[in-house]
Amino acid sequence: MQATKIELFLKRTSSAPADIYVELRPSPTGNVLGTTNAINSSTITNSNLSWVGFRFPNAISLSAATVYYIRLRSIPTSTDALSGATGALNWGYLQSPSSPYSGGVARRYVGRLSNPNDLGQQLDQYDFGFRVFVLQ
Repeated sequence: MQATKIELFLKRTSSAPADIYVELRPSPTGNVLGTTNAINSSTITNSNLSWVGFRFPNAISLSAATVYYIRLRSIPTSTDALSGATGALNWGYLQSPSSPYSGGVARRYVGRLSNPNDLGQQLDQYDFGFRVFVLQ
């Protein structure tokens, strides 16, 4: 299988948030397996949550029965104090049985303060909305 695109369930909450992109990793702080195109965040709707697509320039090979981590990043990185990152986005969640990926682990502020090993804060009460598109 090869991942070609990831969609996140997002809504803009400020007028000019920093641009964003997605990384796919084997662990929250592991090596980057692939990086998507950047999205101009001002094009994301601020009225309702909607699916926002991020495409990989080259398909990413995936292995069956393997856990992967989707990491939403901003330009500049929002986890570094005074980096210049601006604005905010809401990443919506899906309530079971709507979510096809129940039992996931969500974290925020991964890599805080330029610490590449920081796992961030675990958020275990939500199942954030995402979809992965693959070629078989």
